[in-house]
Amino acid sequence: MIRVVVVEDEMLVRIGMKMCISEYDPKLTVVEDFASGEEALEYFRYHTADVLVTDIRLGGMTGLELIRQLKSSHAQMERMVTIILSCYEDFSYAKEAIALGVNSYVLKHEIGEEELPQLILEQYQRKKSKAVPGFLGYMEEAQQTVREGFGEAFCMAAFVLRREGERYRTKWQEISVEILLEVLQKHLKDEGLGECFTYHGQEVCAMLRFARKEELSGSRERIQRFFGEAVSSVTNYFNRNLYMAVSRPYDDLKETKAVYQETLEWLDQSFYYEKPFCLWVEDIPKSRDSQPELRLLREEIFREGWYQNMCHETGLFLQRCCSASVPVKEVKFKIIKLLSELELYLEQNCGGLTYGDIFGEANYLDYRQVEEFDSAQQLQEALLEVYRVTVLDVESRSDSFLGIEQYIRENYARQITLADMAQQFHMNPVYFCQYFKKKKGIPYVQYLNQIRIEEAKKLLQLGELSIDQIAEKTGIGNANYFGRLFKKLTGMTAGEYRKRNADLNHAKNLNNMKKS
Repeated sequence: MIRVVVVEDEMLVRIGMKMCISEYDPKLTVVEDFASGEEALEYFRYHTADVLVTDIRLGGMTGLELIRQLKSSHAQMERMVTIILSCYEDFSYAKEAIALGVNSYVLKHEIGEEELPQLILEQYQRKKSKAVPGFLGYMEEAQQTVREGFGEAFCMAAFVLRREGERYRTKWQEISVEILLEVLQKHLKDEGLGECFTYHGQEVCAMLRFARKEELSGSRERIQRFFGEAVSSVTNYFNRNLYMAVSRPYDDLKETKAVYQETLEWLDQSFYYEKPFCLWVEDIPKSRDSQPELRLLREEIFREGWYQNMCHETGLFLQRCCSASVPVKEVKFKIIKLLSELELYLEQNCGGLTYGDIFGEANYLDYRQVEEFDSAQQLQEALLEVYRVTVLDVESRSDSFLGIEQYIRENYARQITLADMAQQFHMNPVYFCQYFKKKKGIPYVQYLNQIRIEEAKKLLQLGELSIDQIAEKTGIGNANYFGRLFKKLTGMTAGEYRKRNADLNHAKNLNNMKKS
């Protein structure tokens, strides 16, 4: 809602302006209209508005004088759009209006019924887009009341929103911040707590005021009641959860910036909660003797039960961090450290295996993604998925080695290169080479040659094929290379092996004949 105050001494003109403004757009509402600048000035002693539309010539105080006095006395004047309506084209009036920072100087005879509300909306949006930190003017007003003996204690409150089950906070561009401010302000007003603002258009905050510090302890119930009502409204209007951090109390307004920055940092604790939560900075432990640690459980890694134990360890770690109010950046650092430790273990103990080998082109959980999470529960689920997929991948690669050996025995007679094997079993060649050597203790090519030579021995013993034919049948092809390889692995040539085997068979037959 955009609140408009109209100051015009001609009654019919004033009524006409009020009607055309209020009927043009439901966002526009004329909250008050006055016939004189004096009446308007008295109103602004206790109230504020978003837009002031005033005639330049009034019965007593002029519209320019009204704006001048408001600028010197009204703390939130910098947030207000001011529009001057005039029947005079006198340049001195326009010059004075510019000096006062008036947003628009309009001649009455040049503006139609619908053009005035259009102008109000345009100027309001322009002012809003250029808005400076909203609570600065309010601080000035608060400082004045402190000097006058009213309001001696303050708290800052900061807010964030997050949809149920989502990883990231709601960006303010995703919702209507204007409506959010109206909602929060209504509930603040109901409890008599203070004012709600945007800071540089990027943060939503509130300044809470109390008559004295002693009042604050008794005001927790009011603040909690405000939060409960605000949670209900934010859930209904935006389908999101509301999180709030309330600062320590302070009585020197010069501390506001530092207090607000501290509150904003502790608002990160919303990371630990899936449901709406109000954090009291005053209740956060001042010191932490020991930091919870997240262990990899290396002694039982990838054995039966490791995945379940890591799930339990991770959940317990996050619970302890929440209880100790550990800063979120420290929690994320420990998780990134654990992920790095797990990948290093894979590289050193699983044949150079990396997350890239396991997840392929999928977006696995790296340090950049961890840094972006605003929800502990969602980060925990992503981390458990890393454990699960890694365990399954390591197990499947282990089980697949039996398949690799079987494939070699069934296909040794063909030309099956290292690249062919890597492709067959969905690994890159470098990893396949490392993986095979780790599992078998010898390189792939050496193992393949051993299989071929073992089969060649069987064929030589039968004596039915020539050496050239045996070389071809065992997948070696080149007879000369076959001969060199056979001698290297057996210590004798293929011919010598065949003759020796024939001599052994002949001796065995003679021995059998003697026995019979």
